[in-house]
Amino acid sequence: MNNKCYVNICLDTSEDDSGWQDLRIDNKKISFFQEGLIKGFRGKMKQVQKGHMLRTHWIIEFFADSVFSVKLYVVFSEEETEKNNRNILYKAIWQLQNDSSKEDIRQCASEWIRGSKSLVEYKDLSDFKICFDGGGFSMISGKNHFYNFQRTVVLACLCLSYNNVFNGFIKKLSDVDMNDYNALSDLTMNMNIFAAKWYFRYPVLLKNNLVPVLWGFISERFKLNQHYEELENQLKNVHALVSQLYRDQESKKSSNISFKMSFYLVFLTILLVVLTLFLVL
Repeated sequence: MNNKCYVNICLDTSEDDSGWQDLRIDNKKISFFQEGLIKGFRGKMKQVQKGHMLRTHWIIEFFADSVFSVKLYVVFSEEETEKNNRNILYKAIWQLQNDSSKEDIRQCASEWIRGSKSLVEYKDLSDFKICFDGGGFSMISGKNHFYNFQRTVVLACLCLSYNNVFNGFIKKLSDVDMNDYNALSDLTMNMNIFAAKWYFRYPVLLKNNLVPVLWGFISERFKLNQHYEELENQLKNVHALVSQLYRDQESKKSSNISFKMSFYLVFLTILLVVLTLFLVL
């Protein structure tokens, strides 16, 4: 391990299926999520030689085996890579803590994440510092915390996956025909299924004291709960609309039935009158 590690996170578009192993951090499988998320989690890793650099590649998938599945490709490198790639969703950087060059360390992180020198709001967690930004996060620590840096990358992937699903629902809501009862019903059902099965406000287990703290910081920066509450309110509005459309359809059916019954009664009445007149005559 060098004194720096740069990370890029993108949506997975890879087609390379060779050389992958189960994802492990500190030689342990990912186990710090709630059981529901673990069941839908897939992770694999491998080492890739690029010139003189040995990079670590991850593929992380959340909500696997469902229509909500999100796959992310993560690259760890000791040198800057593809800094301005438009496909990059999020960045991260780990740097070895060194008091003699504290300002240089912070500037390096800011340049990588923001392309500026304005990343300054670090949280001091006793023996390491961490800063979360909209475009990435920075950790400054001893080498003993590098695994916590990797765990935080996994947490960032979960935030990105949640946002991907939320944005998908919002797009479908904007595109759906508000008079299409079946389409609205399907959308409402899918949103309810995702919320019930996959969305956790506190997705990490509390047995690890540090990971829940890191989740609190990064989920707050992503404003996940606010985004979910907004989606939940839209879901309620769609549900109300679906219910109203259903009532309107049922009312229309009832009106049609009433009209047909009235028509038949009038027809029978006329027929009865005609028959009566015929018998009288």
